[in-house]
Amino acid sequence: MSLHHFHSGAVLGLISVSMASGALAGDPGCYPLSIESSTPLGGSGHNNVTVIDEYVLLGNYSDGTQIFDISDPTSPGFVTSIPGALGMMYIHGSTLFASPLISPGGIRVYDVSDPTNPVFLTEMDVSLTDNVTYINSYDRFLFLSESQDNSMHIFDVHDPSSPALMSSIQSSFPRSVAAQGDHLYLSTIGQTAADYALEIYDISVPTSPHLISGMTGSEVGEVLDIELQGTTVYLAGGQAGFSTVDVSDPTNPTLLDSAFFFGTSGIYTVAVDFAVVGDRGYVSQFSEDFDGQDATIAFSFGIIDTADPASLRGINWISLPSNPGRETTLVRSDLAYVVGSNDLLIVDVTDGCECEVDFEPDGVLNFFDVSAFINLYAQNDPAADLTGDGVFDFFDVSAFIFGYASGCP
Repeated sequence: MSLHHFHSGAVLGLISVSMASGALAGDPGCYPLSIESSTPLGGSGHNNVTVIDEYVLLGNYSDGTQIFDISDPTSPGFVTSIPGALGMMYIHGSTLFASPLISPGGIRVYDVSDPTNPVFLTEMDVSLTDNVTYINSYDRFLFLSESQDNSMHIFDVHDPSSPALMSSIQSSFPRSVAAQGDHLYLSTIGQTAADYALEIYDISVPTSPHLISGMTGSEVGEVLDIELQGTTVYLAGGQAGFSTVDVSDPTNPTLLDSAFFFGTSGIYTVAVDFAVVGDRGYVSQFSEDFDGQDATIAFSFGIIDTADPASLRGINWISLPSNPGRETTLVRSDLAYVVGSNDLLIVDVTDGCECEVDFEPDGVLNFFDVSAFINLYAQNDPAADLTGDGVFDFFDVSAFIFGYASGCP
């Protein structure tokens, strides 16, 4: 049999022998997750985290926004703080918007183009009577959810030194918000499961937003966090776990998947924050197991495969030393920044499976990768030419077997 015509049947036979011998034991996964550093934090009520260049900014209810130098992720160094920025905060470009703490007052605006030297710009002309529950932005607009009067405010912030209130939406305890194009997605807490947990608004006219559709609590459960990527909305929170919703037609949202990860059935688990980057989701959560007398509380951080929004899959998780807060999980490059009640954790989330033999790029080497390789090999697909010599032969099969047995780096 010519090496230049090593047919797929022979390929399957050779790989089968290798699997039977244990040579293709497979790799358990490609995201080992390791904590690079744990930095103690002063103050209390940590919330929100964002990164500007080599600096991380953390919201803090007692000490204001804290700024750390993370040029060395293994040893973050405190730089300065902004005492007046006490509550929820958000970075839009190089502008920091920070809410007051419970007491009435406007949103404080700072220029943080130089994170080591924040400059106060103005205070937005809006009186808030309770905690701001969420701040987000899209294009030139800033969206601010506020719980006391059940409102979500829309501001035009194209000139950060002079924000302008465009409109306000009344809703039932608004939480997270995301926007894209002419549509805004708002999570709420209704009185019953029949009430909307996800509301979708047309904001093509920012001064006159109007509700066009939504999904009820019975459909998607309690929603604490929203992430929007393309035509998919990712919802996280409560014991319902995670839900994905197709919003290619915002007037007719469709549930794609609902799944529960990184917990034990019957144990109260809440996903408090969720971030989606590419085809991976990153979640911080806490779990409480009550045996009738005592409660055991645990905190965790995990990665979810979101490549197919209709089929979510948990990949790996690690325990956290303290309770993560809302909007305290951020991923940049191969590092996740997770803020707990007492510390800033920097977690290495490097994909260790960027290798040629992971033909079904799911972070695990198994039969599906073998099947994919055989199919590609049979079709003379360049992806199966692992030696790169333009010939499909025994040496490509051998390279696959070796790579599979070695696992991902």
